[in-house]
Amino acid sequence: MERQNDLLVSVGNLFLSLSATLVWGGYVVIPRPHLFITATISACFYIFAQMLASALWFAIPPLKQEYPWVLFLTVTIQELMRWLMFTVFNWMSRYGEGVKAFLRDGTINRLQTGFAVGVGYALLSVLISYTAVVADNYWFDQSIYMPACPEINVFVAGAALALAFSIMHMALALLVWPMYALRRYIGVAVVYVLHLGTTMAALGNRNQGGCTYTMGIVWALVGCTSIVAAVATQRTISKDELAREALAVDERHESATAAPSEAPVAAKPAAS
Repeated sequence: MERQNDLLVSVGNLFLSLSATLVWGGYVVIPRPHLFITATISACFYIFAQMLASALWFAIPPLKQEYPWVLFLTVTIQELMRWLMFTVFNWMSRYGEGVKAFLRDGTINRLQTGFAVGVGYALLSVLISYTAVVADNYWFDQSIYMPACPEINVFVAGAALALAFSIMHMALALLVWPMYALRRYIGVAVVYVLHLGTTMAALGNRNQGGCTYTMGIVWALVGCTSIVAAVATQRTISKDELAREALAVDERHESATAAPSEAPVAAKPAAS
């Protein structure tokens, strides 16, 4: 009976951990087929990043016992893989109208593409990390992703942290994607530091009684990152609207001055 209750709690918390991804993905991504394709490709790139990180863990046995190095390696590979995805998309957009059907130009489309990339990362992040929490409970410490939390129910703690990291992935992708296009490398570095810092903060779970304050630190960092992403997105959209208005004014001015005004010619009086 106890195992059955654990199963119900674990499944219920799975929906909690997926809530942000399902809500925002369902609202922004799923109704737009080109964004759904982008999110699917992004999820594949996330899997490739995790496979590469796992291969390195096993290739260097001491590495998988040092959690800070494991997280540092994982975050670095995830960020490099996202940049590689942007590079591949940028290369693909030069060839064929079919590719441009889902890799669309323009500021708003670029922001939507970045968000779709974040949704793909977020979905796989939740599924991998929360599955690891379930494995910790049922198969006794077979995961390095989420150490058991003695103060809070392991499923609640795992779902809350998985939800936080899913929001982080969506916010970071929305923030960094336009930076790739504009080659703002300092901003890209700041995004990497935010990702690494938020992930490293989760190591507090390994300390005795550290689950509570770790949860607070992670959610505070995710909240700050989300606010920064929202403000940056709003500023980008405002600048794009101002640029469009200025372009429209210039076009109207050019059209008004291009053709000289023709004054009406007075009719000559008829000869008597």
